Amino acid sequence: MANSKILFVCLAISLLLLGCTTPVTPPENVTPNVTPPANQTNVTPPPVPPPPPPPPPMNQTNVTPPSCIWPAPLPDTQDYGMLRYSTGSTVEAVSISDFGYRAVAGGTDHKIYYFKQGEAQPFYTYKTGEQVNSIAMSRSGVNYVAGSWDGRVYYFDCDSSSPAWKYDTKQDNETSTVRRVAITKTGGWSAAVTETMLYIFNNSENGKPKFKIDLGVPDYQLESIAISDDGSRVVVGTSNNGLNSKVFLFDAKTGQKIWENSITDLRWADNVPVPVAISSDGSVVAAGGSDNNVRLWTGSQSTPSWKYKIANESFVYSVSLSTDGKKLAATGNSLLFYFADTSIGTPTWINDGTYLDPDNESRSSNWGIGNKLNAVSISSVASTIVAADYVYGHLFTFRNGDNESMKMYDLASDVDGVESVKISPDGTWVIAGSSSYGEILRFKAG
Repeated sequence: MANSKILFVCLAISLLLLGCTTPVTPPENVTPNVTPPANQTNVTPPPVPPPPPPPPPMNQTNVTPPSCIWPAPLPDTQDYGMLRYSTGSTVEAVSISDFGYRAVAGGTDHKIYYFKQGEAQPFYTYKTGEQVNSIAMSRSGVNYVAGSWDGRVYYFDCDSSSPAWKYDTKQDNETSTVRRVAITKTGGWSAAVTETMLYIFNNSENGKPKFKIDLGVPDYQLESIAISDDGSRVVVGTSNNGLNSKVFLFDAKTGQKIWENSITDLRWADNVPVPVAISSDGSVVAAGGSDNNVRLWTGSQSTPSWKYKIANESFVYSVSLSTDGKKLAATGNSLLFYFADTSIGTPTWINDGTYLDPDNESRSSNWGIGNKLNAVSISSVASTIVAADYVYGHLFTFRNGDNESMKMYDLASDVDGVESVKISPDGTWVIAGSSSYGEILRFKAG
C-alpha cells in the first residue's frame, strides 16, 4: 500500500513537469513574450517613412506649386528654321522662355496661344472674354500670366490648358480692363494694372491679391508695369494726358509707394504709354515717355540719376534693361539706342535700322526701328538684343554690344508690321507678333 502511494505521487509530479496542466489564455491585446526558436531568423521590420515636410508659408517669396516643377530647359541644337503660325488678327502680346522651351501669345481675337519647343502649331489655345492685351512668362516656361480687356488676370501653369486661377478686376471697378501684366523670373509673383488699380499676386494663393492699390488720380491711366525678378519692387507707368505722365515705384512686399515722378507731356501724340523696365533686384528703373527723354533711377531716389534726350520731337517708345541693370536698350525716333554702361547717361551707339545683307543686296537698306511700346527686348545679360520695325515687318538682332545688326528676319507679308517682340532671357530665341495678319513668328537668334 505504501508503494502504491509513492507511485501515485511520482506519477503526478511527472505529469506536472511535462506541462499537462490546463493552458492559460493570455488577455486580449496583450502580446505573449514568446522567444523564437534558436534557428529562426530575426527579421527587422521595415523603417517607418518620415512624415512629409510641412507646406511652405504662404508669404514665402517665389513659391512654385510642386506639380509645376520640371527640369530646367536645355539648349536644343535642332534647326527648326522659322516657326510661323497665323491667327488672322493682331497679336498684341508675346513672351518666351529660355531656349524657346515654351512660348505664348495673345491678341485681338480674344485667344491665348501656347507653344512647345520646335512645334509651329499651338499646343493649346484658350479663349478669354475680350482682347488679350498683355502676357508674361517665367524664365523656365513653367507658368505665365495674361491680362485681358475682359477685366481678368489669368494665371496658367504645368502645360495646363485651363487657368490655375483667374481674378476679375471688375469686382473692384465694373469698367476695368487689364492693361499690362508682369511676372517674376521663377513665376512665384505677378503684377497687373488696370486703368486705375495696381494688383500684386503671390501666385500660390489662388488668385487672391496680396495688394490692391488704387492709383486713380484724375486724368491718369495706368498703362505699363514691370516687376523685379526677386519680387521686391514694382514699377508702373501711365499714358500721357495732355499735361504730363507719371512713373511710380512700389515696394511689392508691403504695398507702400517708394516714389513717383512726373514727365512733361510735349503733345507729340495722345494716349501713348510710358514704357518702364526694372532690374532683377529692383535697384535700377528705366522709363521713356512723351518728353523725348530716356530716364534712369537708382536706389530709392525719386530724382533720376540721368536723362538722355533722343530727339526734339519723339516719344521714347520702349525700354529694356539687363537683369543687373547695367545695360539698357531704348527705341524712339525710328532709332535704337544702346547704353553699355547705365552709370553713364550717354548711349554707346545708335542704330538707324540700316541693314547690309551680304547675300541679298535688295535687302540692304535703311528700314528704321519701329516706334512701338514693345519694339525692343534685351536678354538677361545683354548678350543679344532684338529690335523690331513696325512698318515693314523686319526684326534685327544685335550680339555682344555690336552696333552692326547681325541678321534681319522678315514677317511672311511685306505689308505687315511687328506689333510685339520678346527675346528669351538666355538670348537664344525670339518671338514676334504682327499687327495686320496675325502672324506669330519664332526663330533662333542667329
